[in-house]
Amino acid sequence: MPSSSHAPSSAFASAERSPGLRASVILTTFRSPAYLDRVLEGFARQSTGSFDVVVGEDGCTASTRAVIRRHAVHAPFAIRYLGQPYRGFDKTRILNRAIQAATGPYLIFTDGDCVPRADFVQQHLFHARHGRFLSGGCCRLPRPLTQRILSGTAAYDDFTNLLWLKENGLAMPSKWTWIARHPRWAAWLDRATTTRASFNGHNASAWKADLVRVNGFNLQMRYGGLDRELGERLENAGIRGLQLRHRAIVYHLDHDRDYVRNSDWQRNAAIRKRVRRRGITRAEQGLAQVTTPLEAPQDSTRDAANAEAATRVFFTRQEIPVMDKKPSRTDLRNSADTQEQADQIFAALDRPATDLNARKTFPQDFSASGTGKGGGGGGGVASIEN
Repeated sequence: MPSSSHAPSSAFASAERSPGLRASVILTTFRSPAYLDRVLEGFARQSTGSFDVVVGEDGCTASTRAVIRRHAVHAPFAIRYLGQPYRGFDKTRILNRAIQAATGPYLIFTDGDCVPRADFVQQHLFHARHGRFLSGGCCRLPRPLTQRILSGTAAYDDFTNLLWLKENGLAMPSKWTWIARHPRWAAWLDRATTTRASFNGHNASAWKADLVRVNGFNLQMRYGGLDRELGERLENAGIRGLQLRHRAIVYHLDHDRDYVRNSDWQRNAAIRKRVRRRGITRAEQGLAQVTTPLEAPQDSTRDAANAEAATRVFFTRQEIPVMDKKPSRTDLRNSADTQEQADQIFAALDRPATDLNARKTFPQDFSASGTGKGGGGGGGVASIEN
C-alpha cells in the first residue's frame, strides 16, 4: 500500500491533535506465541514512537515470555509483561491489571491476534479527544492466509495492504480498495457509516482517567461482549464513541475458540441489558477490586512456578542482555523441535543464570504453531468491521 494510505486522513497529518501525547498499548494473549510475535512486529513498524506496550496474559507461559524477550531487545518501545495463573477465562481481570500498570494517560486496546497497520497508533493519538472513546476497524483474515503469515511466507507490508489482499484472491467490498487508493476519503466514510461506534477490545482507545471513572472492565463478564459492556458504561457516563472504522485498522489472524460458551453469552447479554436499562456507569466488581497479589495454586508445581514468575517479570530493553550472535534456523530446530521442548528451554532460561554465556543461547527466531489449524495458500474472504 502506498505510504500515503498509512497517514492520518487529515490535511494536518504531520501533527497529532494532542502534541506530546503518549499512549500505552494494552493487548492480551492466550497461549499463542506465534500470533503475538507477528503483532509485536506490527508495533515495531508503527509510524510514531509515542507509545509503550503492556502485554497481559491470562495464564503464564514461558513461550510467551520468550517472544517478549526477543522483541524487547530491539523494539523501539518499552514492553511490560503481566501474567496470572489460568483458572478459566478471566480476561477482564488481566485487562484491569494492565490498566493499573499502564503509564500513559491514553490507552489503546487490541488483542494478541490482531496485527496493527503501520499508522494504527498514530491514528488513535491523532483523533484522541476528551469526552470520547475511539472505535477502530478490523480486517478478519482467513485461515490459509493466517498460516502463511505465521510461517513468515506473507510479509507484513503485503498482508496489511488492502490492494495486495484483493490481488491475492480475498473477497472484500469494493469500498476498501477505493479507500486504499484514496485514503483521505476514509474520514468521510466514518462520518457517513450507520455502524455504531462501539468499544471493541481488538481496536479501541480511551483516556485512562475515564476508564478509572467507570471502574474498568466488569469482572463478572466472560467471553462475549465484555468490551461492549465497558463502552456502554462509558456512554452512560457521557463518554461518547467516535468512529474510526475506516481509518484505524488491525488485521485479525484466524484461530479456534474453544473457550466460547453459550451460557456465558446469555449471562453477558443480561448484564449488558441491565447496564443500558438502568444507565449504570460503574462496575460493581472491576478495576478497584483487583488489589490482591497473585497467589500460586497448590495443586501443581508448574502452575506455582508460573504464578511466581508472574509477580516478578518486568521486561524492558534495558533489562535484557543483547545477544551477540543470532542462532540460525538449524540451531533453533535443534534446540526446540516441539512446543513442549521450547517451554522447557525457556523455563530454564528464566531461572537465574550462573554463567552469562548461558544467556547467549537464547533463540532469537523463536516461533510456535499457535492455535490455528489449516494449510498455506491464498483465497478466502476478508471481512472488515468494528
